[in-house]
Amino acid sequence: MSLNAVKHGLTSTKMFVLQNENPAAWAELLDQCVKDYKPTTPLEHTYVQAIAFSLWRLRRMYSVQTAMVDLEMDDQAADFDKNYETADETIRKTLAVRELLSDTRPLTNLSRYEVALQRAHDRAVNNLVNLRKLRNEKAA
Repeated sequence: MSLNAVKHGLTSTKMFVLQNENPAAWAELLDQCVKDYKPTTPLEHTYVQAIAFSLWRLRRMYSVQTAMVDLEMDDQAADFDKNYETADETIRKTLAVRELLSDTRPLTNLSRYEVALQRAHDRAVNNLVNLRKLRNEKAA
């Protein structure tokens, strides 16, 4: 990991990693973003951190969506086994999602969350690009 990242506090996990998440995975994602975007100023580091945080939270949201469907499939397992002797796993997943969609609030909220996180990610990338463009224009 770059010393600049340490200097600017980008390795902190207190704000980003939940107690059941892996701090090393967060550090790895952040390190990869630093390597990919190569921030050179404190403001660029801030934007790279925002990019990493958005990606981290998107991953978290995806795992929550997966867990919701898994839990619903578990809840339906006895009825599924009793009612569908020859059904495959696609039908099992479809029934779980259909049930989850009958109360759209959780999935609607997750969908809104996903959109907001994607926008936050895109905004951070655009801010970084615009900052670099402005710096290059001033240098020319």
